[in-house]
Amino acid sequence: MKNMLAGAGISLCVAGRETVPANDSDTRCEGIDETDTVPTINAAMAGAPALFATYQNCCRALSQDSTLTPLEQRVVFLVLAVVSGCNYEPSDESACTASETLRKIVAAIRAGRPLADARLRALVSFTRTMFIHRGRPSEHEVKTFLHAGYLEENILDIILAIAANTLDSYTSHVFHTKAGGPALSVG
Repeated sequence: MKNMLAGAGISLCVAGRETVPANDSDTRCEGIDETDTVPTINAAMAGAPALFATYQNCCRALSQDSTLTPLEQRVVFLVLAVVSGCNYEPSDESACTASETLRKIVAAIRAGRPLADARLRALVSFTRTMFIHRGRPSEHEVKTFLHAGYLEENILDIILAIAANTLDSYTSHVFHTKAGGPALSVG
């Protein structure tokens, strides 16, 4: 069975299971799941295997080797989604099982309200600065971020998250994919 993705005058065939790499359980980037479906963003990326592999590698590196905590990584990706106009919707942030604290953080970031936690507030501000100023924070902004308790290595992890977000959001924009949208059957 062939599926088509189309957007911005581009069309892509997803011909079958061999087209999209299997899910790597060590990353937050999903591939084919147990129902033989794949998120449309991954199906689009799989049209260029190097793109999909790079995206998966970025996600894997952040998941396994980041100096940011899992919560801080979520905050960074959510900020990037908001400032880039992307539809980042990790399932556990919207699910009923998400902690009240996490729900409040997500709601505040989406609404542009400051977070109660000063350290996370600094992360939100610095991530936004890095994105908006294309990796050119001022010396004062770097010092403020480091003064909040972050490390220089955290700045590099934010750069890696921006890379993953760029691959995701550009692909999403070209193919008009939506978070939580229909998955494609590849079985």
